[in-house]
Amino acid sequence: LRPFLMREGVSDEEMKEARTRDENWLEQVVASLQGRSKTLVEMARSAKYFFHAPASYEKKVAEKFLTADMVPAFRSLTDRIRLLPRLDESSVERVMKATAEEHQLKLVDLAQPVRVALTGFTVSPSLYVVIPLLGAEAVVKRLERAIAFISAESRAAT
Repeated sequence: LRPFLMREGVSDEEMKEARTRDENWLEQVVASLQGRSKTLVEMARSAKYFFHAPASYEKKVAEKFLTADMVPAFRSLTDRIRLLPRLDESSVERVMKATAEEHQLKLVDLAQPVRVALTGFTVSPSLYVVIPLLGAEAVVKRLERAIAFISAESRAAT
């Protein structure tokens, strides 16, 4: 997968840095994408968001999912993730469900905007898998970036 990731703009240094977090990290990324990718080219394209935050959001996707009413939920989720002693599938599931409940949202109505904020796409492996692989620091930064994007879009619309 490495050469295909490099063609997608992921540097060898970024891949090495990811390995310092967890020896098996790249293998876990591959496992998360295997069922969704027919070729290594597709897998590398899909894996880019594990290395790089979305540079932008597609206009229609942002209009549908990155809306002002999601800001309080994004802030709550950010706070909860910061407080987690360990980021794993079960802890992510707990904080996602608690955030959805707190903001009276169906889980899917929270998950899809979070997916867009974190990956830039409307399709990805389960967030319970993606979030631990991204790591708390990257997740918090990406949610904060989405909040800033939503705030800027709201100001521009008025």
